[in-house]
Amino acid sequence: MIYRAKTRWLLITSACAESVLGIPMGMGLGFAVLAVFMIIGALIQPRFHHVGRGVICFGSILLTAFVIDIGVFTMTEWNGNSRVTPGLVYILLSVLFAIACDVAVVTEEIRMRRSERILKRGASTPTHAMNG
Repeated sequence: MIYRAKTRWLLITSACAESVLGIPMGMGLGFAVLAVFMIIGALIQPRFHHVGRGVICFGSILLTAFVIDIGVFTMTEWNGNSRVTPGLVYILLSVLFAIACDVAVVTEEIRMRRSERILKRGASTPTHAMNG
């Protein structure tokens, strides 16, 4: 089973956006390297189902861990009296992209696992029970 095309494009777009947003935040190419896993996974998943799913999930976990850590750290340092800077906006956008990716990945995994479970049940049912 493969991820829907819409989900794969969301992951690719989101990972690219997070990479671009990470540069002005001072992360340099670090975010780009993290996002590459999700992009590669989304690109290879239609051909290599299991490997693609694994790379997508690994990239999503890795990227989320770093983005959420940086976002939480930044939000704890920011107080309501200080100005909203472009860096703060970039961080908030990155966190929103990471959350959107995680929701999409979890939704796809649940959909795929339910489908696989239904297929396994259908295959394990004896043929005489299906005819009668």
